[in-house]
Amino acid sequence: MGNSNKKFYYVGLSITHAATEETGIAVLDNDLNLLRLDKTYRLGDVKFFLDNFCGKNGAVIAADIPVNQMFLIGKWRQESKHYQSFSVGTDYKSDQQWSKRQSTRGSELCTGLQEEGYSVIRYNYHYSKQAMGLATPLQENTPMACKYLQDMLKEKLGITGIQTNMMPLSSLKAVVGAYIAWQTAHGIEDQDFRKISTFCDIPVYSGI
Repeated sequence: MGNSNKKFYYVGLSITHAATEETGIAVLDNDLNLLRLDKTYRLGDVKFFLDNFCGKNGAVIAADIPVNQMFLIGKWRQESKHYQSFSVGTDYKSDQQWSKRQSTRGSELCTGLQEEGYSVIRYNYHYSKQAMGLATPLQENTPMACKYLQDMLKEKLGITGIQTNMMPLSSLKAVVGAYIAWQTAHGIEDQDFRKISTFCDIPVYSGI
């Protein structure tokens, strides 16, 4: 990706692991002006927003990879998990969600958008925050940490139009994604951004 991928809008989606938590939507333009902040709980509403706001030819979309809240941290927790025994030779397939660090929620949406012609990438918010020097010295997810990140988005990344009152965490995560989408169009790979992996057949990018 590079300058040939320039669009009118750069959209960040902070997809969450479940529909009970809000998904943030942020839109930047080519001059890093924050044009729109929104939120939704249903992924179908994200598709409706994109179709009516920018269309498939007008935007680069960066969707966060949500953390799997069912993941068990620590070997002893995994080994203490109760197993259901089954007979050898059956068609039963074990697919334990608690053993996966990242959730696949939103992957079908991203694949569908890509098939329709949208430019779609993924990003890992927690990884990118560290790589871009946005990590806070304060306790995560506290009001002070959110205010710190909000100030860094404005002062370090040069994003304009950020409101003075405190923004919700889902919106802040979405702005980070929108900035990474902007970087893939305006920056130089391995200098301003880099591809770090692939998730569900879609490349994962991070700022530097």
